Amino acid sequence: MGLDITAYSQITLLEILPVEEAWQEKYGDADEDEDAPESDPPLVFLSADLPFPDRLAPLVVPPTGIAVYEGTGDAFAFRAGPYSYYNHWRKQLSLLVTGLPPEQLWNTRQRAETRRLPFYLLIDFSDCEGAIGPQAAHVLAHQFTQFQPQANAYQDDDFRELYTDFRRAFELVGDRGVVVFH
Repeated sequence: MGLDITAYSQITLLEILPVEEAWQEKYGDADEDEDAPESDPPLVFLSADLPFPDRLAPLVVPPTGIAVYEGTGDAFAFRAGPYSYYNHWRKQLSLLVTGLPPEQLWNTRQRAETRRLPFYLLIDFSDCEGAIGPQAAHVLAHQFTQFQPQANAYQDDDFRELYTDFRRAFELVGDRGVVVFH
């Protein structure tokens, strides 16, 4: 098991299903079955039950049920590695740009000064599932560009490679896409 990331440059709302049972009846568990064929075009399922739903703005996410989107633009997917590696990478990122371990950000998330720290939207985010919509992706894309020199100087090739993948993902989103953690 590990963390996979898929970025979509454009998604289009197909429908809102009022209850999860309707979603399961219509689409089954294909998105969770690794052996299931990929849908073409790909489907993205968003619900208010996802962690950090505030990061989805301005996408339509119902307070209950599931919003079904179709990927209509370019996509970019990469593996962030096992959850333990991603958490190590996230800690490296936090220390590099803020000088603070992620736990300190998590413990002070209610403070405005914490929420203004670089990469806060990614450091204080789920390490296994969730989605980041256009507004947060735009902020993160800018921060990835801004801190590229520090990342380039970092002496860990794997860190720099994953940094580059995340930068590409957030830049791809534009104003109509999403980055999905799964």
